[in-house]
Amino acid sequence: MATKTIKARLEISGDKDYREKLKKVNAELEQHKSTLGQLTKKYKENQNSQEVLSQKAEQMNTVFALQKEALDLTAGGLKNAQKEQERYVSQIDKLKHEIEAKRTALKQLNKTKDEAKEKQTKLNKEIKDYEAQLKEANKRNDEASRVVDEWAKKHDKAQKAVNDTSAQIAEYEKNLKEADNSTDECTESIERYEKEVQTASDEQEHFNKKIDDSEAVAKSLAISLTASGLKGKISDVADAIKECIKASAEFETALAKVSTIAAANGGDMDAMRKELMALSNETGQSAVELAEVTYGALSAGMDTAEAVDFVSKATKLATGGFTDNATAVDVLTTVLNGYNMELDKAGEVSDYLIATQNLGKTTVGELAGSLGEVLPVAAAYHVEMDNLSSAMAILTGNGIATADSTTYLKSMLNDLGDRGSAVSKTLIEKTIGA
Repeated sequence: MATKTIKARLEISGDKDYREKLKKVNAELEQHKSTLGQLTKKYKENQNSQEVLSQKAEQMNTVFALQKEALDLTAGGLKNAQKEQERYVSQIDKLKHEIEAKRTALKQLNKTKDEAKEKQTKLNKEIKDYEAQLKEANKRNDEASRVVDEWAKKHDKAQKAVNDTSAQIAEYEKNLKEADNSTDECTESIERYEKEVQTASDEQEHFNKKIDDSEAVAKSLAISLTASGLKGKISDVADAIKECIKASAEFETALAKVSTIAAANGGDMDAMRKELMALSNETGQSAVELAEVTYGALSAGMDTAEAVDFVSKATKLATGGFTDNATAVDVLTTVLNGYNMELDKAGEVSDYLIATQNLGKTTVGELAGSLGEVLPVAAAYHVEMDNLSSAMAILTGNGIATADSTTYLKSMLNDLGDRGSAVSKTLIEKTIGA
């Protein structure tokens, strides 16, 4: 019977620590996913109630945080494995050089009349030692390469999980907003009640009739409260109404700010108000924040008639890019203005930015803070956004910081564009000159 050889797995320095941490995070993830499953099963007939949605949203936020931690760990494991692989490649090159030098020395000894056998024996032994080290280094390099591929797959999987969970959280938040809106009827009933009571006080001759009407309104309010599932005190509802009034006032202030630019350009403020409210309902985001972001877009030169549509695209970029709306607007306007693009290209630019984030090691927020340095040069030399995005994905994917990547690209493009530079002359010689 043949003896089965069990090969010990070579260990990459630092790899074990990353694996143990990732294992712990994954165990916590499974626990919270199990809790989500139990919630779904427990409230099978009432999935969209406010209570269930709130519990699910809380669990999903915890899952999202853990997935982000897992994403960071896979990125760290990948970087560590790549570093080890680079070390082994360097070691292999050095050993090859040493072996070649020893062999050359051995050939020189063989040519001499005095064979110097002692030196030859020593050189042969050194060559064998180096060859053994080279063999071991090759093994470790192969293992490092395998580990790099493994961590890369883990990182891609973790990134997908983060993106999927982000989309789920957005869906839960949307459903929660819809549940909150179910109290609108209650608010209207309270307002009618207050109006009727006030009228009854002002018109004493109709007091009895107004009391009857007020009682009818109160009854309607009770029905509305029951129908909406609201169990709090009337005072709590009153507080909520005050918050609504405050939010409305803030929205009007933000809209007035927008009008300083929009109205001056012939914009229809009533139409813009409706568009912003519709966008707020669609995205579940504050109408005040959306108005502020619209002001930022107009300040950056966006067309008034298309401003809200542009902000809608920016909110989607903010969600996919894990950043805020203001940052999303900033990077979109930077790219569109830098390339002198029309507004209908905003969706295409968003796709490039998300792809750069997913394929490289950067975020939309980091790109927003750095692209402005290289964009003017790239546009001047007709380097389109797709090529610029690819370059950023490759550079950051290889561990170069986003800010440094834009600096290097700018420098490279300037060198290529300078016909007097050495690299430009070489390029012309190898292409046009050929």
